[in-house]
Amino acid sequence: MEIYRDLSVIEHNLNAVVTVGMFDGVHLGHQALIDKVQKKASQIKGLSTIITFSPHPRLILYPEQTQNIRLITTDEEKITVMENLGIDRLIILNFTNAFAQLSAREFIEKILVEKIGFKVIIIGHDHHFGKSRTGDVKLLKELAIQHNFEIELADVVRIDNEVVSSTSLRQLIRSGNFSRVRQFLGRNYALKGEVVSGEKRGRMMNFPTANLVPINPQKLIPKDGIYAVIVKVGSQKYLGALNTGVRPTFSEASRSIEVYLLDFTGDLYGQTLEVEFLAFIREELKFQDMTQLTAQIQKDVNYVRQNFAQVITN
Repeated sequence: MEIYRDLSVIEHNLNAVVTVGMFDGVHLGHQALIDKVQKKASQIKGLSTIITFSPHPRLILYPEQTQNIRLITTDEEKITVMENLGIDRLIILNFTNAFAQLSAREFIEKILVEKIGFKVIIIGHDHHFGKSRTGDVKLLKELAIQHNFEIELADVVRIDNEVVSSTSLRQLIRSGNFSRVRQFLGRNYALKGEVVSGEKRGRMMNFPTANLVPINPQKLIPKDGIYAVIVKVGSQKYLGALNTGVRPTFSEASRSIEVYLLDFTGDLYGQTLEVEFLAFIREELKFQDMTQLTAQIQKDVNYVRQNFAQVITN
């Protein structure tokens, strides 16, 4: 897969099949759209081309809401998933305030037609684009006649009669419903974080935890609680019990993410870990003392081992 971040180096190609969007999550709905792009490109012997944006447009349009904008997939994760899907070209357009002022017509004519080039554009039925999201299928049909390109619409993807969308997926992640998340994504939801020094209370309880700071501060974190997870350390995988929240037993106000790796020994400080969420186990609780907390952690670890050991071995 070729990756472009600079429009000036893209070779204009009149035989490309393109689609445009944020593709946050690259969920099964996105994957169906991308598959349609690939099949059409194969049919006309053209290049399958995905056009997306970075940073997320809302971070530029609504900078005062930065703390409320959360991503399902970072740029790095998006690139990895799309590369695995086998597309020919991924074009990541730099979304700036100036770019945001482009009208829908200008975006199609100045960016897609003049700089990138394409034969077919495939979009979802409700896709909108351009300044104030005024661009739609009606405008595309008008421009298709002027610039000699074709339009195809992708089908909506439903699971159990529910439309697969990034909005629905965010709600599922926030609620900790990771069996449903897995259905929407076709894979586990993952989070990358750097291991930093913590209070070392876990070590005193004989459950040393790795304290994680997400690599991307906009990454979506599920609700507070205890989760069964897979932790990737380099090429090795370990089961883990992860806690996200305020650690109420110790009356802390700031939120943290810490994970205990089953059957791991060694030093993780400074390393980057990838955590895949398997299931929500329980709410975060306040215990009377560390003895009660230690006993509950042991129960959580036993639960993870008994119910998810096969995930590592498969």
